[in-house]
Amino acid sequence: MDMKVSDNPSSKAIRWRWNALRLAGLSLLMSAIWSTNKVGMLVGAGLAMLVVSYIVRALEEEWLLEVYDEGINLRLQLGETNVSVVLTEIDQLSVQDGEEGRDYVRIALFQGSPFGRYIDFFPLPLRKFHWNVGLWIDDVNRRISNAKAESTPKVSQAAINASIEAPTGQVWM
Repeated sequence: MDMKVSDNPSSKAIRWRWNALRLAGLSLLMSAIWSTNKVGMLVGAGLAMLVVSYIVRALEEEWLLEVYDEGINLRLQLGETNVSVVLTEIDQLSVQDGEEGRDYVRIALFQGSPFGRYIDFFPLPLRKFHWNVGLWIDDVNRRISNAKAESTPKVSQAAINASIEAPTGQVWM
């Protein structure tokens, strides 16, 4: 059951947007050469566009992560870096309200990974779950709770009673 569950933009799409914003900023700066009466406004707008392009690139680079559901773990992939996260290492998996009507999934890990403690990605509607992302979230949360319940050691009633009994023999205080 190795299926991709993230629908994040590709690095080519992010690079294209970044280059388009840089090109727009440079064209504004170049147009200041020919339009001498509006130099201040064009240079200011061009510099602002260049700054915005670098901010957009920095903000969108975190969305390059791909997430795969492998059943007993989630595989996180960014370029050549692969990290498998066992379901018992996940603290919480929830859907966050995103801007522009595009919700995203947040995975909170007990310990940090090379990608951070919180991993965000846009969910990919899957045919297996009738195109409903909520069904996939419920399924993974159920598997997480089952995995945590199975990894918790079972303690017998006799062991609990033995730990409660008073010590025998001489007790030093």
